[in-house]
Amino acid sequence: MNNINYQITDDNKVMVTKGNYSGNIVIPDKIAFQNKTFIVEALGYDSFMGSTQLISVKLPETIKKIDIRAFEECVNLASINLPKSL
Repeated sequence: MNNINYQITDDNKVMVTKGNYSGNIVIPDKIAFQNKTFIVEALGYDSFMGSTQLISVKLPETIKKIDIRAFEECVNLASINLPKSL
């Protein structure tokens, strides 16, 4: 799933979870898993924490919540868009 870790949070929703991310990340608005479509709705607690090689993150308009410490220690993060849905 695009090398992004997800956790199912509801019947049709997922959140991005902790991983070692690098480069330029584009979070999709939906993912397919086991013949079901899920809406990407949140960035979980410390989801990108410590990803020191992360440069940019593009978030979809479906993101409604960014948990604390989501970008802690992302020392090379140069850009992130904040969707109007937040």
